[in-house]
Amino acid sequence: MVKECKCRSAVISFEEADQTVLAALKQQIQLFIKAAELSKEAKKKVTSYSERAEITTLIKSIATLKKTWMPLYEQYTDGKLSREDFLMEKKKYDEETARLEQRLQELQSRQEIQQENHQQIEKNISQLKCYADQMELTEEIKEKLIDKVKVYSDNRIEICWKFDSGFLDTQTMHKCG
Repeated sequence: MVKECKCRSAVISFEEADQTVLAALKQQIQLFIKAAELSKEAKKKVTSYSERAEITTLIKSIATLKKTWMPLYEQYTDGKLSREDFLMEKKKYDEETARLEQRLQELQSRQEIQQENHQQIEKNISQLKCYADQMELTEEIKEKLIDKVKVYSDNRIEICWKFDSGFLDTQTMHKCG
């Protein structure tokens, strides 16, 4: 991972570089996990409640609207409502039902997508927690989480991550020694 190079006069051992990268990785993972958990809680409180309430209201409205169809049809069959009036009311009924059902479908689809995103985030957090518990920098961690590590002559290490913690872009600078 870190190539020793005398031409740049960097004096950082592999072990020291690995420990520095591992410590930075653990810090980034903890920040990422905390941010994800806070974001999840905020979204749960705001978005889901209003959408759930709207879904419940839409289901009730559609059920109520479907109940109004039968009396309308009975009025038509009893001759109390002309064919033109019945067709006009039926058209209004069909349009309103279609509008409500479309909105219900949109909200349910959005909830499904949010649930899938939530599950993916939970899976990522779980995997990141496993990496955070590592005591050494393994090849698997290097391949999955670290894009590259640059060592500078003043003993700075620049770490470019393969994931975005949301805090420090995808790069982190650390001073060694």
